[in-house]
Amino acid sequence: MRVILPLDFDQRHNITVSFDYRYQEGKNYNGPVLFGKQIFANTGARLEFKAGSGTPYSRQYTPTFEGNSIGVQTQGNSKIKGDINSARLPWNSRFDLKVDKDFALNFDKDKKTKYYLNVYVQVQNLLNQKNIISVYRYTGNADDDGYLGSSLGQDYLESLEASGGDPLAF
Repeated sequence: MRVILPLDFDQRHNITVSFDYRYQEGKNYNGPVLFGKQIFANTGARLEFKAGSGTPYSRQYTPTFEGNSIGVQTQGNSKIKGDINSARLPWNSRFDLKVDKDFALNFDKDKKTKYYLNVYVQVQNLLNQKNIISVYRYTGNADDDGYLGSSLGQDYLESLEASGGDPLAF
């Protein structure tokens, strides 16, 4: 019997859309002119949109407590809920922007060879999109591990209260 299991890095959909606009120099220049200068000569901008479906992860039946400083699982062995990597993270997306300009450098006195210096500014995740890249396997949420609401967490809190310990001091 064959069973298809997606790998941890399996991403079913990956979309990239790029918009690139450039101004040339000289007689081919079609941009704004200030005081007789072609201010955007050899300048360009690239806006790129990237989106992708979520990668798989394995859900689990019981939560794990990682409240100690070294992040070791301290409560129980969690069993996988469903198949391995049967759950998926949500889609993610972002916009990236790059604006660049070429500056001509003349090292050659005969001007037979042209050299250019390209200066650019690049902004990744232009709109500061908050993408979920990891979730807690018990709840499927990025910001709630579900431990305190589970029966394991409730038993832990009750044992702390019975012993006179502070339940909020992990």
